[in-house]
Amino acid sequence: MTHETLIGKMRRQRQVRADLAEGKSITLLRPPEAEFPSLARGVTLDHVRRYAVGWDGFTEADLLTSGGSDPVEFHVELVAELLNDRADWLSKVSNRLIEACNQRYEERKAALGN
Repeated sequence: MTHETLIGKMRRQRQVRADLAEGKSITLLRPPEAEFPSLARGVTLDHVRRYAVGWDGFTEADLLTSGGSDPVEFHVELVAELLNDRADWLSKVSNRLIEACNQRYEERKAALGN
């Protein structure tokens, strides 16, 4: 297996989903342990921008008042623009990142027998 394949598999293991509403979700990478300290003061939109890797269920109507029902392809800047104006969704995504970090911490703690 190539290193690119291994890295891809490692990152997929870190994927978590933040469910928002009505079949909409944003897929995130759980931050690596080395980056946990950067989240200690809270998750920001910049963190979300860094760790968002996909989404499901979004249409033009979710982004534009006059938008249609056509699905919208994921782009991290679209996620950032949307969440910047949807504090409720930003909160859900931020909380999901924190939950994923806490879960990892607990798993590592249990593995070490502490």
